[in-house]
Amino acid sequence: GAGYLHSVEVMKYLNEHVQLFAENGFQTPVLPEISARAVSGDRSVMLLWDSTGIGYSKFGYRFEGFNIWQGVGGSGPWKKIATFDQVNGVTRIWDRIMDPSLGMVVSMPVQEGTDSGIPAFFHLVDNALAGGSLINGRTYHFAVTAYYHNPERPPFSLETAIVDIPVRPGLPI
Repeated sequence: GAGYLHSVEVMKYLNEHVQLFAENGFQTPVLPEISARAVSGDRSVMLLWDSTGIGYSKFGYRFEGFNIWQGVGGSGPWKKIATFDQVNGVTRIWDRIMDPSLGMVVSMPVQEGTDSGIPAFFHLVDNALAGGSLINGRTYHFAVTAYYHNPERPPFSLETAIVDIPVRPGLPI
């Protein structure tokens, strides 16, 4: 870290998480997997996902929204390109994060909702990474994650893992 005070702050942060883990009977929330798929179109992609997880409520976490990601490749790096969340007044979710580059705990936004509502699909025509339109015959990598919010205790947000959905836009045969 950056000195004694930062080390104490990191220890407090870690202690807080260990204490919550113990209070939950040494169990962690198991988030529901999101079932998502892509349908290709002419210079377009339609991402579709199910409502699995929307009713999830465990350890104080409740479903809040979906994030849409585009990756350079199947293993990333990934860029968040859209967020859809419940219309409930919860938009920006802050949390304390251990920043390894600084060697200290910082408070920062971890989710950025807009109270947009929860659709079951997202239509893409633009390449969010390279700019311009999607190109027929080229493989693109997308993912859909769900995130959950606990307003009472850290960590204040949990998110499902990114699972690559490769898709190649093109004209129907």
